[in-house]
Amino acid sequence: MRGILPKRGFTLLEMIVTILIMAILLTTLYGSYSITFKTIEGSQGLADIYEAARVAIERIGEDLEGAYLPILKDEKGQQGGGIKSHTDMAFVGEERVDAGVRNDRISFVSMSHAGLSPENEFSGLSRITYVSRTEKEGEGFVLYREELPLLQKGSSGALGMLPLCRGLHSVWFFYHDESGTKYDNWDSSDGVNKGRLPALVSIKISFRLEGDREKSLSFNTSIAIPSRGEPDEKFSKRQ
Repeated sequence: MRGILPKRGFTLLEMIVTILIMAILLTTLYGSYSITFKTIEGSQGLADIYEAARVAIERIGEDLEGAYLPILKDEKGQQGGGIKSHTDMAFVGEERVDAGVRNDRISFVSMSHAGLSPENEFSGLSRITYVSRTEKEGEGFVLYREELPLLQKGSSGALGMLPLCRGLHSVWFFYHDESGTKYDNWDSSDGVNKGRLPALVSIKISFRLEGDREKSLSFNTSIAIPSRGEPDEKFSKRQ
């Protein structure tokens, strides 16, 4: 009868090899899951940027399509001297540079009242202004939209500045006249473009990409502006 063999445990070397194999497997699995989660987060981040760009461009486009510039009469009821636009009614586009990047501002009177605030139900013409500002250092610009109704005498009210989108790298506006000449600035109250709306406004909005300050994702579009200008006695009285 053969003797019973004594129970034999793992040697130190075997345990070390086993631990190393398990560590390699866990590291591989963690790396795969980490890449997967980063991909999901990156995709969600891009989806948010595309949605923010769509909303911003649609909002700016609707306002620009309703841009309005009245033809003001003189005291004799004539339009002599061409179109005369009161400063309060002017279409003004300013090229601005902030922290080394374009951060343009645009302000104009529009007929397409948005009514973004449910507590304010203004009607008629409104001055729309788009301007971007730095909210927190390192987080890019925030694009704001301001709506100021041109109310009748004795009335007051404004929708104020509301953030339209965040995390911007730069905001560009370019202006084109009927001949296709391109401008970085536009002022319908003075200079070569006095009394005129641009025929076309090109917009470029760039968003910062998270994790890389040097890269950005840009969205471009151009908005054709219908020629809107007619004698308006109410605004002529302000001149």
